Formats: sequence, structure tokens, C-alpha cells
Amino acid sequence: MNFKRVFAVFRKEMRRFLTDIRMLGALFLPGVIIFVFYNILGGIIDNLASSTTVSPDYSYRIAINENGKDGKFEATLLSYFAYSEQAEPTITYYADEEIEEAKAKLQDQSMDAVVQLLFETENSSASLKEVNLFYNSSKAESENLYSVMLAIIDQTYKPYTVNANNIGETSALQQSIMSFVLPMITISLLYSSVLSICPEAIAGEKERGTLLSVLSTPITPTEFATGKLLALSLLAVISGSFNALCTMLATPQIMGNVTMSLSFGGYALYFLSVLSLLLLFVSAATLISALAKSTKEATSYLGPGVAVLMVAALIPSLADCTALPFAFIPFLNTCACMQMISIGSFSLLYFGMSVLANLAVTVLFVFLSAKAFRSERIMVG
Repeated sequence: MNFKRVFAVFRKEMRRFLTDIRMLGALFLPGVIIFVFYNILGGIIDNLASSTTVSPDYSYRIAINENGKDGKFEATLLSYFAYSEQAEPTITYYADEEIEEAKAKLQDQSMDAVVQLLFETENSSASLKEVNLFYNSSKAESENLYSVMLAIIDQTYKPYTVNANNIGETSALQQSIMSFVLPMITISLLYSSVLSICPEAIAGEKERGTLLSVLSTPITPTEFATGKLLALSLLAVISGSFNALCTMLATPQIMGNVTMSLSFGGYALYFLSVLSLLLLFVSAATLISALAKSTKEATSYLGPGVAVLMVAALIPSLADCTALPFAFIPFLNTCACMQMISIGSFSLLYFGMSVLANLAVTVLFVFLSAKAFRSERIMVG
């Protein structure tokens, strides 16, 4: 293989795309539009997402310090749930010095609320001075219980002061919406980037008649295919990375400027999974475009893939795809990775296997594309 000829094809493709204003717009405009649109939409959705739903069979787990053993607070609490459609709560008591252990259970989501009642003795009678209410907004049940507990405390003790302490970083509802939106938007942007370059670069050569003149030169079909694939992969990576970055910056705006609790490693894994998926898309689109006779035909084959991929991107939100065997299913594994990233919980092994699976299928598509480029019947049509 003559790498000078490969580089010549690579340089020609890069120059053609990067000097065309319309192509540059197709590559980078989607991410800019998403960023602007999400910032506008964020305030609207934040106002709508004000409540969560909890199953009526769920029994809230509430920890109360021993000062609440006077029976008054517990009686009001049980009375409220007796007249509601919610199951009776599970109430436990803790000593004042055990409050940190109780809050730790709240942190690991084995408890839904921790109540600390502080009384003061005045003229031989004890009156409530202050209430510390701890809840975890990262759990839907705890977030929902918060407003209920405020009403119960208000009904039981007056006057009082309630100090609400949220130990969660992001609400469960916000995490749920972000795990639904992030994969869907990212996939659509990545695929649109590939769709805007592959049919034009491969099938377009046939349609313009320039492929015949290229194949009549000393360059071999393999060298021509290699140069094309390298250029398309680099363009897709540049475009996809830019659009993915815009998506990552814009998605939290949907939830009212929510901060995604991710480390640098989390973002690195996100871009690594995006990169592997881009290479998979490029190799598949290159093969389909090579088999098509014109740009219109290639686009007609690739176009419906948008709807299919959008529906498939929702699967991890509807079913648990975090088991390791799912990491070996191309595309679905990346969607599951993005969902795990959105909730701040991910497995390095799962990510590693997902990237390797996508790369393995990419190599297969590249091999088939090279065979298609070597076929005179396919390339000349």
C-alpha cells in the first residue's frame, strides 16, 4: 500500500469538506442549535418537574430521635397515612448521639427521612424548639416524603422552626429525565453528522462520475478506500465530539441548570464511548454508501436509521441493560453507558467491553467496505 496516495485521498476529502460552508454548517450547526434551544427550554421543564410519583404499596422508612417517643408525633404520622392511599410507614427511633448513623442510612438510601426533634424545658414543661428534617432528593421516595413531613410537623407542633437538609446532589426525577434525554439526543446528533458526510463522500463519487477517473489512476481501490475512511472518521470525530460536548453542556439546562456530578474520568468515558460509536456509524454508513448507486439512494437507505436508533436509544431507560452481557451488543451498550453516566454511576469493565465490542464490529464493516471498493461491479455500477 502506497501511503502517499492514501494521504492524497485523505487530504482531498478534508479540503473539500472543510472549505465548504454548507458542509461545515451541517457538521457543527446541530450542536449549537441544541445548546441554544436547551437553555431556553430549561426554565419551562424545571417548572413542570415539581413532583414525583411513589407507588401506593411503598412503605416509607422514617427515623425519629428518642424525643419523639412521646407518642404525639408518631400518632399524627400514622393517622395521616391511615387516611391516605399510601402504605403505613416504618418508624424507627435513634438516640441523639446516633444521628450521624441515621443520616448515613439516608445517604445510602436505606432510609427515606430522618427527623430530629429538639425540645427545651421551660417552667417544668417541655416545648418544641426546633425540628431538623433530613431527606435525600436523589431518591424519589425521600424527595416526595419531604413535603408530607412538613405538613405533619406543622399539624403536630406549633410554633416550630424546621430546618430542611437535603443531602442529595441531584433529584431522582432530574436524573431520570437526563438518563432519558442524554442518549437520545447524543445518538441523533452523532448519526446526523455521519449522515451528512458519508453518502456525499462515497456514493457522490459515483453520481458525479469522478470515481471512474480516480480508479483509472495508479491508486488501488484499497488505498482509495483507506484514504476515504480515514478522512470520514476524522471528520465524524471532530463533528461528533463538538456536538457531543454541546449536548453534555446543554442537557443539564433542561433541568434548570442541574450540575452533573461527574469526575473528569466520567467525562472521558463519555467521549470514549462516543468515539467508538462514531467509528461504528462511519464504517456502517461507508459500507451502505459504497453499495448504493447514488447519493439519493444512499440517503434513502441510511435515513430511516434515525428513527430506529432513536427508539433503540430508549431501551436502557425502559429496561435494565447494565448487566455485563449487554456490553457486547453494539450500539445498545453505548446507550446504556450514557444512561449510567447521566446518573453518575458507571462500571469501568462495562465501558471497556462496550468500546471493544463497537470496535470489533467497526473492523468487520471496514473489511466489508474494502471488499466492496475492490469490486469493479459495485464501484462502477
